[in-house]
Amino acid sequence: MSAKHIFITEGRNHKCVTVEEESGNGRADITLRSNRPWLPNIIFELKKTQSKTDEGMAKSANEALCQIKEKKYFRSMKGRTLLYGICFRGNESSVSFEEMDLRSDSCR
Repeated sequence: MSAKHIFITEGRNHKCVTVEEESGNGRADITLRSNRPWLPNIIFELKKTQSKTDEGMAKSANEALCQIKEKKYFRSMKGRTLLYGICFRGNESSVSFEEMDLRSDSCR
């Protein structure tokens, strides 16, 4: 499967949206690469669960976030990068979030 690219232009803010982009050691579900240094990159990893509990949903969302970091989906990015692990169960969702500054490789 090849990556699908979409370019979003909103005023002067530009992002390249990629679905299933190969990066690091796998494929990130959705990647938004900023074309402006003051805007963050954003990576989404999505999971679906059959868990009946909110704790199970939160665990799956956290596992999605860990997958982004373990597989280094941000490897080719620079600057502020937002990581989202999102788990869905029907119309409910749970989100885990982390911000990285890839200039210094530190997490906030």
